[in-house]
Amino acid sequence: MTALSGVLMLPYCSKTTSSKNPSEQDSDANKARDSTYKAGGIYYYIPSGRRDGTVSLEYEVTQYLPPPFLDVPPMIQFFTNKILQEFEEEYGTANFTSDQVLSNCPLTDNIMKKYIDNPEVWIKDFAEAMVHLGNLDVLTGTKGEIRNKCGAVN
Repeated sequence: MTALSGVLMLPYCSKTTSSKNPSEQDSDANKARDSTYKAGGIYYYIPSGRRDGTVSLEYEVTQYLPPPFLDVPPMIQFFTNKILQEFEEEYGTANFTSDQVLSNCPLTDNIMKKYIDNPEVWIKDFAEAMVHLGNLDVLTGTKGEIRNKCGAVN
C-alpha cells in the first residue's frame, strides 16, 4: 500500500472526469484516484453525481479525517464511530493510514498478511473502500449544488 503525500496538489491537477458538469466532489474523487494511479497505484471506477455543499469550513472537513499518528485501536474506534457499522467485521480493520502500524498490531496483522499474499484481494477491497468512503454523507435532492466553478459556491 502506498501513501499519497501530494494531496495539496489536487486542485491543480487537470480535470479527468468524463462528466460534462462534474461536481467538485466528483472532480476531487477522480483527481485523487488518477493521481494515485499515476504514482503506481490502482485504477478503479468512481460513481458520479455527488452534489457539493454550499458552505465549506475547514474544521468540518478535519473532523472526519483521522490524525496520521493514531495507533490501531483508536483508528478502529474512529472509523467505527463514523462508518464501519455498514462494513462486515473483516473490513474496518484494514482501512488505515500506516501499513507499519497495521502489520505490528495483533488486531490487524492477519489481514495485512492476507493482502500481502493476495494483492488482487487488496486491490478489490481498496477500490470498494474508496467508493464507500466517497459515498458517505452524500448530499441529495435540494441539499447542495453542482458548482459552476470548483473553488466557489454558485
